Amino acid sequence: MERAILYLYSSVISSPLSLNLGSGRNPMTGAVNVDIRKNTKTDIVADADALPFISEIFDEAHAINPYGFNPVNPETARVLKPDGSLKVTGTAKNPFSAPLSPSQAGEAGFKLTETGAMQRVHQFGVQRTTSGGVLNTSASGTTVYRKLP
Repeated sequence: MERAILYLYSSVISSPLSLNLGSGRNPMTGAVNVDIRKNTKTDIVADADALPFISEIFDEAHAINPYGFNPVNPETARVLKPDGSLKVTGTAKNPFSAPLSPSQAGEAGFKLTETGAMQRVHQFGVQRTTSGGVLNTSASGTTVYRKLP
């Protein structure tokens, strides 16, 4: 079923094909939105450590304020095309969005290429805390990784 959905996405959505990990109630327009919990805005219910996609299908992946999982993992690298990017955004208090060391990133199949202010592509919707309150994203930052060859 997931392959059929992905085929539908890839034939309807122009490149780049994007994956949004841990989308929750804030889906990313034009991306395949994945979350471990089913909600009305999730495209596919899946664990970030066991993604139901064929290898090297996505051009880019995103994780905005990830909670309860590390998006910089071998499974994310598996579904990214060669030289694909992973953009992880979060606050300084969020341990799941903290930049990894070069060796940690390398073990997951990535190279850290950039850290900085929250990227524009992640500035949409309403970011929420785990308790449902509005999250102040003024101090959020984005770390960009590239898939290693």
